[in-house]
Amino acid sequence: MDKQRSKNFTPLEEEILLNCVSEYTKVIDCKETNALKSDAKVKAWLSVTELYNSQSSVTKRSLNQLKSKYKNLKAASRKRLADEKVEIFVTGGGSKTIYATEADALLVANGAVVRPLNSWDSDAPYEAVTSAKPASANWLRRNRRPNASLRAAEALSAAASARRAAVERESNRKIELMEIEHQRRRMLIEEQILTERTKRAYYEKENKN
Repeated sequence: MDKQRSKNFTPLEEEILLNCVSEYTKVIDCKETNALKSDAKVKAWLSVTELYNSQSSVTKRSLNQLKSKYKNLKAASRKRLADEKVEIFVTGGGSKTIYATEADALLVANGAVVRPLNSWDSDAPYEAVTSAKPASANWLRRNRRPNASLRAAEALSAAASARRAAVERESNRKIELMEIEHQRRRMLIEEQILTERTKRAYYEKENKN
C-alpha cells in the first residue's frame, strides 16, 4: 500500500494529523532509542493511525504514511521558521511576509518544533547581531561629541534594530493568534473523535448482543 502513490494531504488533513499526534508528542518525539521507548513509539503511532482514520473527512492512510508526513511537516516548519529569522536579519528589518503557517503554529504549540532563541540554535548569527550593541557605542562613551558620520551610523543602526523588533513582535503576535485558533479547532476535533468512539462502542455492544 505504501509503495503506491496516494493522494496528497490536504491542509485540513495535515491539521487533523497534528491534532492526533498532539496527544502523544512526548512519546513520539522522545530522543531516547532504547527498546522500551521504541515500543512505546510504535504503540503511540498505532493509536494515532486509529484516531486519524476514524475521521470522516480524511483519506485513509497507513501508519508509515502518517509517520513520514509528520516528519516532513516538522522539517518544513523548522526551515520556514529559520528562513523567517534570516530574512529579518539580512534585510535589516525583514520583509512584511510572515513565513509561519498554521502547521508551524500547531507544531510550536505542541513542542514538536522550537523556535530558535539562543546562540546554540540555527539562527545564532541573527541573535548575535540583533542582541549586540552598535559598534560605535564604546566610542560614544569616551567622547562627548561624535562626528556626523558616527551619529548617522548610530541612527541607522538604531532604526534597523527597531524595525527588526517590530517585525519580530508582529510575527509572534500572528503565531499567538494562530495558536488560539488551533486550540479552538483542536477542541472541535477532540469532540468529533469522542463522538466516533462512542458510536463505535455502541455498535460493538449491539453486535455482541
